[in-house]
Amino acid sequence: FPSHDNFADNVAPVIPKTVYATVVDDGHVEFKYRANNEPDFGKYIVYYNYFGGTAANASEYFNKEDTVFVQDNINTLTSPYSYSVSAVDVCENVSDSAIVHTTVDVTAKPLTNSIQVKWTPYKGFASIKSYEIWRNNPDSGATFYRIVTVNSATTQYNDTTGYRDWETDRKSTRLN
Repeated sequence: FPSHDNFADNVAPVIPKTVYATVVDDGHVEFKYRANNEPDFGKYIVYYNYFGGTAANASEYFNKEDTVFVQDNINTLTSPYSYSVSAVDVCENVSDSAIVHTTVDVTAKPLTNSIQVKWTPYKGFASIKSYEIWRNNPDSGATFYRIVTVNSATTQYNDTTGYRDWETDRKSTRLN
């Protein structure tokens, strides 16, 4: 009789690496992660929610090159959004979830002769070096320019140079 060996795959895939979670505009967030290159890849599970904190919803993606999740029909003006991802192999072994990444929520408030800009810290990376504050030049349409770079412990900035025509744009608060 021929011998048939049965092998069980009980090894979970590698945890996907997150690239970023960013606000695209008032109604969209983009969450990007690196592709899983394991030969027994089955799918990704992207976890997300609408108010930060623990992910409450999930979507599945079966193409290993499909590494960008865009959440639409949301209101990014009211709160940050959080995302994570797991990989699943063809034997249904599920990796641990990647570290949750949470978008930056920015508000701007007019003060006497200045604009106060406040934001929530980006969550997900072990360290953030700095935040860049950008301002739109209303005379040029949608041309933004950096007005200041602040350290990662800073979550507010008072802009005293352009208070008459300041426009906030969360997409333009960039991380280094």
